[in-house]
Amino acid sequence: MPERPFHHPASPLTAEEGELIGRLRSTLGRLEAALATISDALAISDGDGRVLWCNQAFEALLQRHRLLIDLLAPLG
Repeated sequence: MPERPFHHPASPLTAEEGELIGRLRSTLGRLEAALATISDALAISDGDGRVLWCNQAFEALLQRHRLLIDLLAPLG
């Protein structure tokens, strides 16, 4: 597929792009559901240590709900 310039959100998607986005969302949803069932504490962080996602075991470890975990502050 030829490279397209930066895609502005207001620009209409091609059918192929829409299908790809739908498949990516579905895959991410399945991945999140699978990771959420793991009993070990899991967190995904960025390079600066900011938590981007965590499972319930991680919430239990920190003793707070993910909505109360400052997802923008680095760990440590």
